[in-house]
Parts: sequence; structure tokens; C-alpha cells
Amino acid sequence: MANILTQVVGEKEILVFHPSTVNELDIPPGASSSRIQDPFSKELQHLGFHGILRPGDAVYIPPLWPHATRPSTPNVGVNVFWKSFKDNLYDRGKDVYGNKDILNYTEGRKLLERIAKSFKKVDGDTKEFYMKRLASELESMAR
Repeated sequence: MANILTQVVGEKEILVFHPSTVNELDIPPGASSSRIQDPFSKELQHLGFHGILRPGDAVYIPPLWPHATRPSTPNVGVNVFWKSFKDNLYDRGKDVYGNKDILNYTEGRKLLERIAKSFKKVDGDTKEFYMKRLASELESMAR
């Protein structure tokens, strides 16, 4: 969901990443958080937009823009989320933090699991060959 983060008390660093960097951020399929221990590391900082939030500052975080914050001092911030897509695009269930994937992605992951299972008895090189072709076809459909 879209989000406005307003800093009320104290300071925090914020790092916001363009959606195109999602694969470099080690966010597992179906998850909303990265497995990277320190997103503020020099290796990743060049991928994002970095800033310091001070009391009274607000930042708009568009939907699908991964982000991280790190407190510089004891602080309080307030997030306001709102839906960016029509209700029928969202997956079912509770979504307090606005991180739930859209239904199309959830259903697509199920289809990918079926494809992977169908290749279970195919030898390694053959499986890799055809799955890479499928991945390439899927990637070309994204354009």
C-alpha cells in the first residue's frame, strides 16, 4: 500500500528502494521483509534513496517501494497507509501493515509450484534448460 511516514519525535534514517531492485534485496517469494541483516550497508546504499527524518518531516512511500528505517535517536513516527489498487486485486485476509501481495501474484506462485513439481523427475540439465526457457518467456511477458 502507499504510505506516508511522518516523524514526530527524534530522528531516523530512511532508505527507500525502487521496485526494480526487489531481486537484489533478498526478499523471499511471498514475504514482505528482506533477509539482509543491514540494508544500510555500503553494498546496498547505492541502490536506494537515503535520508534523515527529523520531527515534522514526512515522506511519501509509493506502493511496492521497499524501504528500511534505522533510529538515530529514540523516536516516534506515524505511518498512514491507504489502498492503491481496487479491492478485488488484493489477496484475501488481514493486512495490517499493507504488505500483502496482490491476488495475481499469490495465484501465480501456486502455478509456479505446479510447474516445478511437474519437472521433479526430469534430469538436472534438461530441467534447468526448460525452466530457464520458461523463466525467460515469463520475463518477456512482463514488458
